[in-house]
Amino acid sequence: MKIELQNKNALIAGGSRGIGRSIALAYAQAGANVSICARGEAALVQYTMTQAAQLAAKHVRVNCIAPGSIEFPGGTWEKRKADNPKLYNATLATIRFGRLGTPVEIANVALFLASDAASWITGQTLVVDGGQMLA
Repeated sequence: MKIELQNKNALIAGGSRGIGRSIALAYAQAGANVSICARGEAALVQYTMTQAAQLAAKHVRVNCIAPGSIEFPGGTWEKRKADNPKLYNATLATIRFGRLGTPVEIANVALFLASDAASWITGQTLVVDGGQMLA
């Protein structure tokens, strides 16, 4: 299914790397107008307040994605793999899919939730963890 987000606006906090960057790229490729900022707390509060005031519209759907353990270059799990392989492997053993997730896999879910295909979904938290919560 091809998802189109033309004429939609997206604010991506933490959009400079990892999951946020993948979501921003997926939204932009689907045609959305995308605004990003890094995760610095002071910049994040100002960014959210000013952008929301400019772009907020009526009937906004708000959903949450609860990602499981996600690995990407420079991320926490890449560091854990090198610094604490025991913890990394113990966590890996709890994931039914037998691997950590990728930022793109989370971005695909975010893309769906922003699309018209999810027009009747709001106020939900969707766990995207490869079965990690089942352990």
